Amino acid sequence: VPADELAELRSLRALVEANAKPGGMLDLSNRPALYFFLDRVNPTRFYQVPMMEFFQDEVIADLKRTPPACVLLQPGSPADAPDGRSSESRIPRVRAYVTEHFPRTIRAGEDVLALPLTSRTGT
Repeated sequence: VPADELAELRSLRALVEANAKPGGMLDLSNRPALYFFLDRVNPTRFYQVPMMEFFQDEVIADLKRTPPACVLLQPGSPADAPDGRSSESRIPRVRAYVTEHFPRTIRAGEDVLALPLTSRTGT
């Protein structure tokens, strides 16, 4: 991993560890390698947003059955819309579910960490 990317990964890992309880993570930033680098489990069988488009009900059912500790987003970034379509336009029901159930957000650069009302800090 190049030094600049390693620094970004360490920063993102520190952000997740400081704010999210141990457990799963849903990555909606289209960077599936983050599950490995952040040592988090995906609560769904889908590792990229485009694959979720036609299975939104299944994704939501997975999130209800196995709620992740956090959701990672990158709104407005090239990763969010690799083909010009944002995750918000591609999976609106999943994004609405995330907005409702993970209302606390922390922005760090391009990344947004969405958290449930109760997280590691208890707030």
